[in-house]
Amino acid sequence: EVTRISLFGKDGSPISGPQGWHQVESFLDRSGNVLEKRFQDTSGDFVRVIVGMRRGGNHYYALDVTPATPLTVPGTIAPTYPKYLWRIDGGSADYPQLGQSWSRPTVATVRVGTSTAGLSEVRDVLIFAGGYDESQDGAFGSSTSGNAIYIADPLTGARKYWISGTAHSAGAGVQVPGMTYPIPSDVSVLDANGDGAIDRIYVGDTGGQLWRIDLAPASGSPGGVKAVVGKLATVSSSASEADKRKFFYPPDVVQMFDGKYSDVSRYD
Repeated sequence: EVTRISLFGKDGSPISGPQGWHQVESFLDRSGNVLEKRFQDTSGDFVRVIVGMRRGGNHYYALDVTPATPLTVPGTIAPTYPKYLWRIDGGSADYPQLGQSWSRPTVATVRVGTSTAGLSEVRDVLIFAGGYDESQDGAFGSSTSGNAIYIADPLTGARKYWISGTAHSAGAGVQVPGMTYPIPSDVSVLDANGDGAIDRIYVGDTGGQLWRIDLAPASGSPGGVKAVVGKLATVSSSASEADKRKFFYPPDVVQMFDGKYSDVSRYD
């Protein structure tokens, strides 16, 4: 049985990856056709594509585009039949602050809690910002649409953690005073201690604010994560048109190992 999937207005940049969710270059053309494969499917590997809608709406879609037969010879291709997996909906119980899905999702490995207090394990997650609000077109001001950062399960789309200026009704998360502007940008992630797991997120919003989020496992909570959020800078002001600056793209983060500009030798 073949199911035809029609997706309209999907202007986001897709991410894709095999088992283990190692991010690779996007390989879909504008019509959704697979252009190339960059892995060998010999032991149950899969390729899944996750894409947002930008101006087209407030959803994320996940498709399975694993080739029908294993790829064993470099340079060859195999039949691929995309299958619908899951959808994230803005305005739903899990994602009430999700606006237009501009933020390109990032697949990352983080440390999560276990049933034993003080112990953690690594888990793959999906991290994306709350998106854009059309009220920002030609205007500058706060909004309760898009003012969030979400951490989700990449296999199911289920929310694992929320960070927002607006309290969510259920689930693990943290309310952050001042996070009152949409966040359409991709997020920048950093493995600060070199253990192979992401422990910091950096992102700016349409209020010209730059945020740092420190992630840690939630002790004694299987699969749980927690966050400490701080505002690093504000480069905007509503006092004049020239100062109404907005962030639409992620910051670059460089880790330094000398004390030239700091009292410590290791800093971001």
